Amino acid sequence: MSCRRWLPLRAAVSALPATAYAQALPYDLVILNGRVIDPESGLDAVRSMGIREGKITALSRGTLAGAK
Repeated sequence: MSCRRWLPLRAAVSALPATAYAQALPYDLVILNGRVIDPESGLDAVRSMGIREGKITALSRGTLAGAK
């Protein structure tokens, strides 16, 4: 087999760690297990909050990953 056939595969595999790191830290700031109260929906519960570029982008019952 020629080396040229494997070149696209090597490029894809070498990009995996960078992609995995970017997905592991999708938020700039994460607040874990805070009390969230939303009068519009009636939510009053403990949730984790993901913030990206100054905006709340996720509420989760589970753990979120972020830079801080």
